[in-house]
Amino acid sequence: PSCSLSSSDCARDGSLTTTHQHLQDMVRAWAAGRTAPMDLPAGVSAEAITTCLRGHNVEAALGHLLPDPARDDGFANDVDLSRSRSDFLLLEYERLLPILQTPDWQPVLLKGAALALGTYADPTDRWFLDLDVLVPRSEVDAVCDRLEAAGYRHLEGKRDPLFYEKYHLHRIMLGPQGSVVEIHWDLTIPGSVYS
Repeated sequence: PSCSLSSSDCARDGSLTTTHQHLQDMVRAWAAGRTAPMDLPAGVSAEAITTCLRGHNVEAALGHLLPDPARDDGFANDVDLSRSRSDFLLLEYERLLPILQTPDWQPVLLKGAALALGTYADPTDRWFLDLDVLVPRSEVDAVCDRLEAAGYRHLEGKRDPLFYEKYHLHRIMLGPQGSVVEIHWDLTIPGSVYS
């Protein structure tokens, strides 16, 4: 399901639709630590708001704020799947950490998993699909070799490997249980205005 904010989601005066306004209110309530469910305002259906939560991948973080009738078995299953995926990847990172680090340096966890561990009271509230790890450029080959020894394999795309190495910022490896690890050597692609 999709719930992107587009021009059709806004009223003529530029304000958000009631559904998207309620989604913003839920985010603010979650950030403030609210634990009690919030009533759905007039004009917001349970289906519309659960579609938005799923579309933005925030069903695990915000689902508890839905009134009971809006949390059907399908939604509860989606929350469980989201939490299980995040939990599995965090456990995989714990398993891989000794493999990735050396006495001279330690990898830096980036993006979703880093946010989950660093800013969420419950790390499984944060939805993410893979592990992103920053290592020194000089160590990328050695780290990939150690991951291969642990059962990971390189995911090769249709791009030429030499082109990819020159114009990209990470290698992608697939684990034996289906986990994906991106080994980053930079935070931005070469030539990025953000570098």
